[in-house]
Formats: sequence, structure tokens, C-alpha cells
Amino acid sequence: KDHQLTAELLEELQRMLHSHQGALQDRLTTYGDPKLSSRQGPKVRIATQDRTSVKLWEMLDDPPAQKQLFQKYDSLCLRGWWLIKEVKSLQGKLREGVLQLPALESDFEAFYSLMYG
Repeated sequence: KDHQLTAELLEELQRMLHSHQGALQDRLTTYGDPKLSSRQGPKVRIATQDRTSVKLWEMLDDPPAQKQLFQKYDSLCLRGWWLIKEVKSLQGKLREGVLQLPALESDFEAFYSLMYG
């Protein structure tokens, strides 16, 4: 009896799915239409409405000898990579300076003792 009830419910579900299959196929066809797509290919230029990207563009400097006329996403990425490179370079210089700190302190102490000794 339970198997018969389950079979009837499954048949009803199958009939319902078949009846909606055409409508679902029409929707998929409509949504898949490239003319209706709001995004047609990757964006190249930064739109003025994209305030975050425009602000980033204004904040980041151009890499030397790479001035850009138009605000583009790829040049924004280039500016970001250049900034990362500069930060790593400065971090390396800072590490070198920290290694020289004990020698500078001992030189300062020697100088101080000579001056005020």
C-alpha cells in the first residue's frame, strides 16, 4: 500500500515536471540570449560611476615612464603591482637598516663619550 502511494506521488510529480518543462526551456532560452546580457565582454575603461576604482586610480601613482591617458582597469592593476614592488623594496631597505642599528648605536656611544667624556 505504501509503495503504491509513493508510486502515485512520483507519477504526479513526473507529470507536473513535464508540464513545466516547456516554460522552463523558454526561460533558459531567453536568459541565454546574448542581446539581453548586461555584460558583453570584459570592461576596459573605468566608468565614472565606479567611484571605488576612480578613487583608487587617483590615489595610486603611475609607474615611472608609464603615464596613462585613460583610466583603465589593466593600468590600475599595473599601478597596484608597481606599488607592491615598491613596498617590498622599501621593506628590504628597512631590514638592512635594522641590521646596521647596533653598529650605529655603538658609534653614537663612542662619539658621545668623546664629546662629553
